[in-house]
Amino acid sequence: MRFGGSGWKPGSRRNRRQGRAPQGSTEKGADRVFILILAVFVVLVFGLVLVLGFLTT
Repeated sequence: MRFGGSGWKPGSRRNRRQGRAPQGSTEKGADRVFILILAVFVVLVFGLVLVLGFLTT
């Protein structure tokens, strides 16, 4: 699992112009997994904040 050190979006945009290596498909899959994990994390945090908000009031 390698996400570029300089953020994942700028890196992929830069790589797209240079040359379409066979890495493209794996990179797209990694991006999808990363977005999925991010979405799950955001939903969990949002749910936790909502639950805490309901409990504290």
